[in-house]
Order: sequence, then structure tokens, then C-alpha cells
Amino acid sequence: MKINHKIQLFMGILFASASFVACNKNNPYPTITPPAQATFSNKTDGSYFVMNDPNSVFKIPVGTTNVTNTTRTITVSVTSPTNAAAGVQYNLPSTSVQIGPGKALDSLPVYGLFSGFSGNRVDTLVFKISGGDIPPSDYNNTYKLVMRKYCTVVPNSFLGNYNNSQDIDNTGSYGPYTAQILSITPTSATTATMVIANFSYEEIAPYPINNITVNLDWTDPANFKTTVPTQVISNSNFYGYGALSVAPNGTGTFSSCDNTFTFQYKLTVSAGSFGNFTTVLAR
Repeated sequence: MKINHKIQLFMGILFASASFVACNKNNPYPTITPPAQATFSNKTDGSYFVMNDPNSVFKIPVGTTNVTNTTRTITVSVTSPTNAAAGVQYNLPSTSVQIGPGKALDSLPVYGLFSGFSGNRVDTLVFKISGGDIPPSDYNNTYKLVMRKYCTVVPNSFLGNYNNSQDIDNTGSYGPYTAQILSITPTSATTATMVIANFSYEEIAPYPINNITVNLDWTDPANFKTTVPTQVISNSNFYGYGALSVAPNGTGTFSSCDNTFTFQYKLTVSAGSFGNFTTVLAR
């Protein structure tokens, strides 16, 4: 037993010595450098609001995971699930990006064409890193760009007659008739109230109609909203039910490019509601 004890003690000392040598901080260790990859700079999507300006541009960030002293090329492919076409909805001067010496990031410019976005058209472009001097990243090699037109809101441009207005209920559409935006008052940098004459004319005629106030909100450039606050729209004894009011029914939309407005509301009297209605104001 003493002999075995000595052998075990010797082996323990030998193992400890080997471990000490292996962990010596003065011994050189190899440095492992991961291979360079091409990426969209940790971004996977963006929103492009195309303005009526030939210089309107959206720059997609493209980069690498390292820096070198040479120029490297990254190429991309582009597709569109919404059938956006080059030369119609957008221009893409190049499908490659040059990453210069000492740099790890540059951008791919996309030029939206305002004339290609009629009405409420929204398009998506899908960019994918497809080749070049650097292999694509495994985790962010695809970038989705959503494009839609945008016009700066100029409140006073909304004033005037809307000769192609119409009212819509569950039985059909009625009009056209002329509604008029009499005034508009900003309430913040991206909200305002408007006063409208002849609102919901087809639904209420032949009863006299009060001017009403509606709200606009363009805080979200992708979601311009209208709302109709509760208010009396006709003081007459509407079909024997007394005064007629409007009440909100969700939100509508408006376009600062086309000067069109959609309002969602209910027509109510003290006894109840006549249902849900939509009014569209158009020039």
C-alpha cells in the first residue's frame, strides 16, 4: 500500500506540473481571426417615402465584418414581390458596392420615381447579397425596402371645393356633390382640425346641414388619419327623431398628394344609430 501511495503521489505531482506549464501566460497562443463576411450592417428592412423630387434617394447600408487595405466589391440581386419595375417605380444605378481601403461600410443608393406610385400604391424591393469579393453573412444577407410616395402636408392647400364628393352606406354610393373645406387650423406640427360645409350631404338632404369639424393626423408618414368627433350635424327634427349627430367609427385616411379625404362615422339620434357611413371628399 505504501508503494502504491508513492506512485499516486508522483503521478499527481507530474500532472500538476504539466498543467502549470500548459497554462503559462508567457507561452504564445495562436490568434483565430474569423473570415470576412458581407452584411447589410445589422439591418434587415427600411421604409422609403418617395417625394416628388429627382434627388429623392434611399441609401441601403452595405458593409463587411473587417477592415483591410484593399478595395473590395459586394454585389447584390434585387427582386420585387409587388412587381415594382426598374425605370418605372425605381432606378438602381448599380448592383454593386465598393468598400474602400480602411473602410467597413458604404451604401447602395436607390432612387424612387414619384410618377410610378399612383394612388396608394406600395411596393417592396428585396435585396440579397449575391457575390463579389466577400461571401455573404449567414444572418443578415437580405434587406427589404418598402416604398410609397409622399407629399409634404401643406394645410392651406386643402381649402376649397370638392366637387366629386360622395357618401357611401350599406345600400350603395351616392353623389357626386360639392363639399367645401372652409378652414384648417394646425394643432401641432403634424395635426390639424378642418371645418367642412355640406358634409354628408347625400345622406342628410333635404335637411339643413351644420358645418362640422374633423381632425387630421399625419404624425406617421405611412398612415395619414382622419377622425370625426361626435357633434350635431343637423338641428332639424330628423325624420321625427330630433337632432342628428355624427359619431366616430374608427379612422379614415387622407392623401396630401391627391387632396382626397375619407371619413368613417355613424349617424345617430337620441333613440339610436342609423348605421355606419363613409364620406369621400375629392376635387
